[in-house]
Amino acid sequence: MQVILIRMGLGLFLGIIFSLLLGLDDLTSKIIIISYAAPVGFNTLTFASLEELDKEFAANILSFCIPLGIVTIFLLLIILG
Repeated sequence: MQVILIRMGLGLFLGIIFSLLLGLDDLTSKIIIISYAAPVGFNTLTFASLEELDKEFAANILSFCIPLGIVTIFLLLIILG
């Protein structure tokens, strides 16, 4: 769960900070924030497999992160509306 918090939570925070620092317009700012807060992608599992890392750990992160990402992105779309 710490990996998910770091990826999505810190990503959301950095997306907000970067969009404020760069003074982006409204639509671009929303895209940056949602992109930074996106869940872990399937590349995580692919890279874990290619580099012979813990594939089960990567699959577990992916399994938890995708449903959480659906809810998070939905809520961000409503909030940023």
